[in-house]
Amino acid sequence: MSGFFALRRSAFDRVAPRLSPKGFKIMLELLYLLTHSPEPCLVVEHGITFGLREHGESKLSAKVMLDYLRMLRALRRSKQA
Repeated sequence: MSGFFALRRSAFDRVAPRLSPKGFKIMLELLYLLTHSPEPCLVVEHGITFGLREHGESKLSAKVMLDYLRMLRALRRSKQA
């Protein structure tokens, strides 16, 4: 998840009251809610290719990956009811 995404305002308004994002992972929660709602939205990806990093370091770490997996599990558990 690169951190850049777009969606229709009407779709956001439908799920906004149920959002409780943590950190930069709002896209993960949005995708889950939009595709698991009573009126699911169609999600389309327009992929991009990243080049090799020329400066700086990636912020992706084992902790970030673990946090991502924990959030997926929490979403599934909390939104099933």
